[in-house]
Amino acid sequence: MSGFHPDFGNVDRLTKQAVRPGTLRVYRLLLALGGWLVGRRVEQAVSSRGRRIWVYRPEGDGPHPALLWLHGGGLIFGNPVTEHDFARQVAAEIGAVVALPTYAFAPERPYPAGIEDAYAALEWLAAAPGVDPARIAVGGDSAGGG
Repeated sequence: MSGFHPDFGNVDRLTKQAVRPGTLRVYRLLLALGGWLVGRRVEQAVSSRGRRIWVYRPEGDGPHPALLWLHGGGLIFGNPVTEHDFARQVAAEIGAVVALPTYAFAPERPYPAGIEDAYAALEWLAAAPGVDPARIAVGGDSAGGG
């Protein structure tokens, strides 16, 4: 249990679920592979910071409301692939354009790099064809919601 505060000493589950330096590389690799496989079938754009954005569009020309949705991963790993089904469902059922951006991970690119990447994706979304810039929501899962 080293590396955690002593108050967590009785929490057996924590060590089984925590991302450790040795597993981080594996998690990132697996998510990148899943993202590559799924992402080939998804419309993609690139932000002004050079980050990929997965784009899900509803039927019709719009202008549509939009959702910028950030994936989870503790700001150290993750991929839009984890939000693929959610984004498809929102686009189809609500009629919103959904953008899932990639963003920089710590510790290689510390704060505020990930937030700056998310903001660049928001700027891209506000100017995207078929999007009503007055109706954009921002949210996310886990760390992405932060």
